[in-house]
Amino acid sequence: MVSKKISYKEKFEQLSHQMISVYITFYVWKALQNEAYNEVYKIDGSFWSAVIPSLQHEWFIALARLYEDSKYSKAGSVISVYALIPEHPNKERAREAEEFLKKNSK
Repeated sequence: MVSKKISYKEKFEQLSHQMISVYITFYVWKALQNEAYNEVYKIDGSFWSAVIPSLQHEWFIALARLYEDSKYSKAGSVISVYALIPEHPNKERAREAEEFLKKNSK
C-alpha cells in the first residue's frame, strides 16, 4: 500500500479540528465545575465521577498533543504545531512562529 503525502492545508485543517476539540472539551469540563450542579451529580454520582475526570484528562492530553515536539512530530507521524511550522509556505512567518514558541515555552 502506498501512503499518500498529506498536504500542508490538510495538516493545518486536522490541527485546527484538534484545537477546536480541545476548546470544546475544556469549556464543557469548566461549565460542569459549577456548584449549582451538585444536586444533579448526587442523582447519579457514579456516572459523573467518571465523566468529569475523563473530560479533564481528555483536554490535558489533547492539549499536550497539539504542542508535541518529539521525533514523531518531526517525522510527521503526529500533527502538531511543531510539525506544521517547518512546512509553512511563508518561511518568514514560520520563523516568527518558531521564535514565538521558543520564547514562550517551558
